[in-house]
Amino acid sequence: MKLSSSIIQSTLRLGLFAALTAVILGATYVYTKPFIEEQIALAERKSFDEVLLPSLYDNDLMASTVSRPDWLARVTNDDGPIHIATNNGRLQALVFRTDSLQGYSGRISLIVAIDPDLTVLGTRVISHRETPGLGDKIELRKSDWILGFNDQSFDSDNLERWDVTKYQGDFDQFTGATITPRAVVRQLRSTLNVISTHPEWIEELGNE
Repeated sequence: MKLSSSIIQSTLRLGLFAALTAVILGATYVYTKPFIEEQIALAERKSFDEVLLPSLYDNDLMASTVSRPDWLARVTNDDGPIHIATNNGRLQALVFRTDSLQGYSGRISLIVAIDPDLTVLGTRVISHRETPGLGDKIELRKSDWILGFNDQSFDSDNLERWDVTKYQGDFDQFTGATITPRAVVRQLRSTLNVISTHPEWIEELGNE
């Protein structure tokens, strides 16, 4: 009986510990989630001037937004607004977030600026959990690899070039790390490709 009682008490203590741990982890997530989202939003805003030269537009980029279409949100894994850059009322660029879910360690969040002809004006990584010393070379402070997308035009008839060199694409991979750069390249490819299938959307934005 004493042994049985001891087992029951141990089980109850273990269950109580597990429940408390779950509550603490849940509370930590609830508490830190808004802070994490705020930090990502700050990084997003800071990166705007890095992906798009301020001299190219004369409007308030933060205030000039349109809702993201569902067909684009499904590919970009983000439903935040699209920022519209104009100069003298003429559409110059779209700036928005696009997230890859295919990173080595999960989600990689990017900010990209494209012109109406689907040329990449610039892109930056604003959030990731890739391996330090390997996958983190997607950050500009670690390497200039991300600058390789600058002024790259997109042609849906030549999708093959939008891949890393290991898969006969035009973009370098990293020594010992192919998955991370491949995730970034292919996410940009998917994003540009789906936009290319909706030319009327770009046209409508240009007429607003």
